[in-house]
Amino acid sequence: MERRRKLKETTTACSKAIQNVRPRQMIASVVDELKTKEAIASMPSYEADRQVVCRTKKKNLPDYPPEPKNTWIGKEEFKKSGTKIENIYVKPLFEIELWNIYDRINDCIPRTNNFVEAWHSEFSSMLVNHPSVYQLIDRFREEQKKSQDLLVQLETGIAFKRKPAYILLDERIKEIISSYSIDSFEKFYDNLSLILNY
Repeated sequence: MERRRKLKETTTACSKAIQNVRPRQMIASVVDELKTKEAIASMPSYEADRQVVCRTKKKNLPDYPPEPKNTWIGKEEFKKSGTKIENIYVKPLFEIELWNIYDRINDCIPRTNNFVEAWHSEFSSMLVNHPSVYQLIDRFREEQKKSQDLLVQLETGIAFKRKPAYILLDERIKEIISSYSIDSFEKFYDNLSLILNY
């Protein structure tokens, strides 16, 4: 009973802000927009009530998943000014150069940032949980010396071995990319996805 009273009070307050909408209509419209009615039933009651009211109040239902054109590719929009209609390209949220790894594969540059994560993990393991400034400076000095030693080793010809599985994977990816053509995109895409399984 307490829950229903709170819900009715909240929706009544909302319906005053949004004219000509009754509280029950407000709740029903949001419940209908949920994918399953079980989703709202399985939430804690306060959370479910709050979501129903807030979503309707704001009229700001999120797009899940976000549209690929807006996020990754970009899109063309028509802008009308008077009698003139212009076609304008709207940039994506993330530029293609940021996420496309085609050039990285051809230039033999790492496709991921795993090496950065490995360095960070190793460096953080050298530190205590809450190091003092002096301890941190000492660790930076150790890391600087280690980096200089590693650079000298690389300049004198010592090569670090990669795992054979990763060398083979890189060669297979390069082979598939070299055979890419716009006419056989489906085959190209299938071959890239099959690499993960075999």
